[in-house]
Amino acid sequence: MDRSVDAAAQRGIPGLNEIRRILRFERVPTESQHGAGLDHSDGCGISVYPIPDGKLVTDTRDALVQAEAFGDAYGIALARLSHGTALIKTGDSHRALGIDLLELSRSGGIDIGGAVIEADLAVAKAPEDRPADQIDVLEEAVRSEVELGQILFAGYPISVLVGLLVERCVPGDLARAEKLVALLENLTTSVALAALDLWPLSCRARLAAAVGDATTYTRVVRRYLELAEELDARGHIAIARQFATDPSFAAATP
Repeated sequence: MDRSVDAAAQRGIPGLNEIRRILRFERVPTESQHGAGLDHSDGCGISVYPIPDGKLVTDTRDALVQAEAFGDAYGIALARLSHGTALIKTGDSHRALGIDLLELSRSGGIDIGGAVIEADLAVAKAPEDRPADQIDVLEEAVRSEVELGQILFAGYPISVLVGLLVERCVPGDLARAEKLVALLENLTTSVALAALDLWPLSCRARLAAAVGDATTYTRVVRRYLELAEELDARGHIAIARQFATDPSFAAATP
């Protein structure tokens, strides 16, 4: 947690405790928290297969107003990240503003979300609006964080990477995606957190759909849905159910 924000909250500056509550500066992932891919309530974790929520948009907007009033650069960056992410998940009418806020959250030498923000921007932008090197930039961000041992939040950006590679599907892309999924599977086996298994299952389903392996696809999607329901991972449940009814969706969306 940023110490200046924490100290201000302890002094009773209006709104700071609310900012902390909404944005969850503490970010300690558990199986019931969104950092592992389950919930849709904390700031950074909004990115992970969310369920659009008008209250979340309102809360994050209020938090941004309060952060800007307080003036702490870290708090403003995190509030921009949270509100921007909430906006891009609610529909096209808010997408442009959400993208702007995500970009602004990385200004001034502060980059809180890292690969997660890069993944969100890649998904939010239309294919023609993405940088030509979008896949390379996102992969570099993922590998940099993995090398630093930051693996709890690797699942979402790797899932987006796999989706982008499957979507583009030029020679070598599926082999590249396979290596990323294998990397993710190795990472998740080192952490005793069942929710992290959702990501490699999602990626395996995408790859199986892309190559037309119906047997593997059916098996993986069944396990993906079972685990998502067992953990009450509502966003993942929605995606897994769509995979189960429409394999073409798994092969066509980042």
